[in-house]
Amino acid sequence: TNGDIPVIGDWDENGISDIGVFRPSNGNWYLDTTKTGVVNRSFHFGKTGDIPVFAYWGRLVIGVFRPSNSNWYFDNTRTGIVTSSFHFGTIGDKPVFGDWDGDNFDGVGIFRPSNGNWYIDFVLPDMVGYSFHFGTNGDIPVIGDWDENGISDVGVFRPANGNWYLDTSKTGVINKSFHFG
Repeated sequence: TNGDIPVIGDWDENGISDIGVFRPSNGNWYLDTTKTGVVNRSFHFGKTGDIPVFAYWGRLVIGVFRPSNSNWYFDNTRTGIVTSSFHFGTIGDKPVFGDWDGDNFDGVGIFRPSNGNWYIDFVLPDMVGYSFHFGTNGDIPVIGDWDENGISDVGVFRPANGNWYLDTSKTGVINKSFHFG
């Protein structure tokens, strides 16, 4: 459906990435663990306007970030029940998550497009463990392990010029940039 947000994760915990969509118009999740175009699992978790998030905390946990109040809600049972929640961020922030310290557990973070600042949370809930400036208004945050050290790094895609800027140190320094898009 128009407006669906793709979500990728190991939904059946067999070591293989699966596909799905989150429908922000109604808060429903539709997962396809066979990659055949058939919904294998669906459930309701979220409200209109929520942004889907998921993190690895011993297992893949799904959640939503609610931009209207900057609250995070998680459902580690995938049954539509909030199992944990916390406030982290402010209105207009973009949610991000990654293994910030190489411990094989994801932490949350936010990218604040209005000023290009990142706020990383190593220890849940709602504590800024690290912050730095990297990016500008209009940038889209991206997360990946750019230097193959097992730790998530940050980057931004700048739609205005089609450039990518990657920071492997989380210090606001561009370690790599290139045009693609």
